[in-house]
Amino acid sequence: DVSEISDVSLKSFFYDYEKMEESEIYNHYLLKSSGSKERFKLSGKESFSPVTIYPLLANELKSNEIYSRLLDRSEIGIKFTDFNYTKAGIDLNYGQILNKVFDQDAKLIYSDGIKTEVFFISPSLTIAEALKSLGKAVVLNKDGDIYSINSIETTAKYPLDVDSLRVDDLTKGIWSVFGDADGLNDQMKPQGLYVVTYSTTKDILNASRKWTTVTTAPVVDGFKVDDIYEGDEIFLDVQSMSAISITESTSQSNHEHGNCAFSPDNSSDKRNGSCSWCEIVTATPVTVENPIQIPASSEIQNWFSFNDSYCEKVEAKVFKYKNKIKIKFSSLKSHLKNTIKISFKSPVNQTSSARSGTVSDSCGKPYYSNQRFYNQYKISASVSAFGINKY
Repeated sequence: DVSEISDVSLKSFFYDYEKMEESEIYNHYLLKSSGSKERFKLSGKESFSPVTIYPLLANELKSNEIYSRLLDRSEIGIKFTDFNYTKAGIDLNYGQILNKVFDQDAKLIYSDGIKTEVFFISPSLTIAEALKSLGKAVVLNKDGDIYSINSIETTAKYPLDVDSLRVDDLTKGIWSVFGDADGLNDQMKPQGLYVVTYSTTKDILNASRKWTTVTTAPVVDGFKVDDIYEGDEIFLDVQSMSAISITESTSQSNHEHGNCAFSPDNSSDKRNGSCSWCEIVTATPVTVENPIQIPASSEIQNWFSFNDSYCEKVEAKVFKYKNKIKIKFSSLKSHLKNTIKISFKSPVNQTSSARSGTVSDSCGKPYYSNQRFYNQYKISASVSAFGINKY
């Protein structure tokens, strides 16, 4: 019966997963490219309109702030906050209708893991009665908890024993009731918020992620992080980066050679026929550390490699913004918990060489070895992890 929708209000915001809170970017209307407000005419037969790209207005928000926020575990969200609509020839406002309904009824959010539905329910009902009136087939176990709804069964146990979980357990799930109620038999109240939801073990693990510090000491070539789960992230706040190479240091010394006894005629003269001086040059490898720039964003992925405790290669995505580097493990398939060795080096196997021993002897033969070294790289950074609550 709705023939027109107009004056669509939007709110754009950052959502911080660590703090679980929103910070507003901008409130604005849904606008056409011309700058005028969008207005939708509905025939009653169509449930969608042609795909249109709308501009997102954000005042003075800079692109580098957006990138920095996304790097720091935030996402950009957009929500519809209000709109006007015409129904059966009557002009109405969504916000006013919603407030009027919510003042009198309870709000029930139901999610079975596939679809989420929102209902406004008479406060005279319990949650169980409300679910039944909505056609939900609820089966309880002997403790009065939800065993299944619409044949979707509880197969996981809560709280989770993270140490004993296997990969197969990730798809198991559990029904939960929360909000302004603790159980199905609680009576709903006006303006109350009630949630009945089915969550998989993977969903619960994802919600339990928290920050922890891995190391604040400089690391050479790489470091190891235990108990990494799919979706976990590692952050490096880099203070400096340097290349460690081997160079050669030489020193020269003089030694007497032959019969160098003092002459009885001249005590200052050591040369007694067969006496001579030998010049000897020795070389030793020396470690040299030179500051280098953090690789550019387009190159940083190639500077890192990842292996698990079985020495199998692990895929991860690497992002860089200024001096921050984020590593996200999004496809750990072989094991639930992984010990990951994170290595970094130049994509080009840069080497240096140095001799060790006597490289020159005017009275004898040189005796030295020539060694080749792979250049190492050191990162001075504080390393933190945002991951499953196991650290």
